[in-house]
Amino acid sequence: MTNRPEGSDKRRRPTRTIPLQYLWGRAPRIDLYADRLRLILPIYFGRKAIEVPLDQVAVTPVYLSSEKPSIIADQGITEDGLSIPYLFTRFTTLLRDIPGIRPPNLMLVFATPARVPPLRKLEYTRVSLPFGYISSRAENGVTIDGALLCVTSPDALHQLAASGVEAVSDWRTWLRAHPRNDVAIRQDRKAADQHFVDLTRNLLVVWVLFLAAVVAAIVIYSLAT
Repeated sequence: MTNRPEGSDKRRRPTRTIPLQYLWGRAPRIDLYADRLRLILPIYFGRKAIEVPLDQVAVTPVYLSSEKPSIIADQGITEDGLSIPYLFTRFTTLLRDIPGIRPPNLMLVFATPARVPPLRKLEYTRVSLPFGYISSRAENGVTIDGALLCVTSPDALHQLAASGVEAVSDWRTWLRAHPRNDVAIRQDRKAADQHFVDLTRNLLVVWVLFLAAVVAAIVIYSLAT
């Protein structure tokens, strides 16, 4: 599974495009080709896209419980070592005009974890993503096992199925039917987390040394005068 700039497929038009809900900016969408699916989320990844072979992805509808209507939207799915975030693309207005997030209504699941492109510097974020600006730039990158999305068309699931994506009711059973190297997956994700820790620590050391140099310069200057 790869990620390539959006413009790399200009000569090959997608067989079908499924738009995601959004308010402004470049339109997020799912582009379907004869052999692959491309998830294009400009707000997160700019011109790059998450790309998955059609035979390695399944789709299932999402139903939120009335007791906890925001649990999936806020946290995604992280149990059992999985990483399936809600990559929201639109805000809505909830109680008392407090900005909120429209809940997902569709989930893509990947048989093999897909690498996400480097994350852009977001000016805002309303959910906790399992990756960040620094970790997504690790040597082996960051992978996800799927994505929760908010599509505009009520017929999106049928459109995906008609394009070759397998529609499933029990996505966990579908995932277990596809062999995965869970040890390697955990190691890669741990390496991405360690990259964040190492880089943050190095930046902190540089900042402390800079402050120490400034203080030393001030002391030397005051003694000289």
